[in-house]
Amino acid sequence: MAKRFVDTSLWKRKWYRCLPPKMKLFYFYMITNCDHAGMYDVDLELAEFQIGMPVKEKDIDEHLKEHIKVIKDDKWWVKAFPDFQYGELNPNVKAHASVIKILTKYNCLVTVPNSLDRVQDKDKDKDKVKDKEKNMNPDILKVSAAHKKTIGYREWQFKRHISEFQEYEKDMRIDFGQYWTEASGNKMRFEKEKVFDIGRRLARWKKNNFNKSETMSNFRMDSTGKFYIGFCKKCNKSDTYSQFELKLDSRCCQSKLMPKKQ
Repeated sequence: MAKRFVDTSLWKRKWYRCLPPKMKLFYFYMITNCDHAGMYDVDLELAEFQIGMPVKEKDIDEHLKEHIKVIKDDKWWVKAFPDFQYGELNPNVKAHASVIKILTKYNCLVTVPNSLDRVQDKDKDKDKVKDKEKNMNPDILKVSAAHKKTIGYREWQFKRHISEFQEYEKDMRIDFGQYWTEASGNKMRFEKEKVFDIGRRLARWKKNNFNKSETMSNFRMDSTGKFYIGFCKKCNKSDTYSQFELKLDSRCCQSKLMPKKQ
């Protein structure tokens, strides 16, 4: 059900106050039965039935001709409707754009205050943008070879690729990115690997991170209290690992890490 604003001061306005009762009702009927641009599909027979009074076209022409524009025999436009409902029409607002389209179609936009200028200004702005883009030096949009070599750019590119794997939870992707972009000198952890397939690494990360709280609590800390002691499931060799590294495989055999010897 469509809802719209109603001008409560309408009853105080002289032109409306002086209308015959049935014309007051008909005008109110139109503003509640027109479309969102103020276009009323004329059906006087239905209007008479719903208002409960006879409504004749000659009476409408006599009392409301200043407030209605006849588009064609079966379509009238309530002139004040768009201005009261929307104020100045803005083509950048989705709802307004639809109204502007309808008013332009029936050559009514010029009668809505400021709206035609706003639409024309938008077209001028588009032309300015096009001219600016046409004259723009495309080289300024290119990333320099020197910048591509910086660790900041490489980290951004790596994390951008991680973000493409939307099937994994956001927090998991963030942890994964933070771990693998940890830098030592000018190289990040993932760059030290001979082969690094982000999709496969993420899948393994998720698998090893399953039921994280239980897994973490099973591992003992070393004497520094900063690292966990993990055992290679394949060769039982122990080593110290950070919180993030526990989610990965052992350094020796690339096997699953266990909290104790098997």
